[in-house]
Amino acid sequence: MKIESELQAELLKVIDAPGWMTFKHSDGLTSGVPDISRTAYGFTSWWELKRLAPEHVYPMKLSGTELQRINMRQLSLSSVQAAWYVVWTQEHTLIVHPSEVSIRGNVILMRDPEKKRVFGPEDHEAVKLFMIDLHTQVLPRRQ
Repeated sequence: MKIESELQAELLKVIDAPGWMTFKHSDGLTSGVPDISRTAYGFTSWWELKRLAPEHVYPMKLSGTELQRINMRQLSLSSVQAAWYVVWTQEHTLIVHPSEVSIRGNVILMRDPEKKRVFGPEDHEAVKLFMIDLHTQVLPRRQ
């Protein structure tokens, strides 16, 4: 099982693309700031990247601080699509909205009946496509 930093590094390589600005904020010195932000098409999204150990999958509980979860919730309120978690388990890659996570870190309800945010294990390409779709649908492209 890969550790979170390995999955993050792999994802950052896959999502690298011309016209996109990606900043990694997790440096061990800052607290409560999401791991990465991505800007394209006049829109910035914030991403917290989590690797779940098997004992935290059922029920799903995300690690991290309360400040981190509060900031993710605030960022999601600034724009409904502005903040997301990428969660890796042994079986799936999930994209979870902060409104689906309690302040204690429990994933309380994933509102994804069509399973559009549940992918295979370590499916970085699916995350990239979700990010592209998110950015191209939220705001119209500038001419």
